[in-house]
Amino acid sequence: MRVAKLVGNWNRMERGRTPSTPVSRAVHWGSEGRVLRTALTAGMPHLLGTRTIVLLVSGTHRRDILDRTLNGPITPDVPASFL
Repeated sequence: MRVAKLVGNWNRMERGRTPSTPVSRAVHWGSEGRVLRTALTAGMPHLLGTRTIVLLVSGTHRRDILDRTLNGPITPDVPASFL
């Protein structure tokens, strides 16, 4: 699958994860069982090297930052504006 090929080139983030990580992060995720076990990171070279970028945004409280991302100037204040 194409997604699997892309993911294979990304960096897996497992560094810094200790047995206490799920406990310390549970407050942010709602419960220890919902804390992600691994994550993928994609830096600007990965993102800018793609043909298509899909932004998923949910919640009306994110409307302003989405507008700034798509219609505002390219600025480090809005990192997604570089996309």
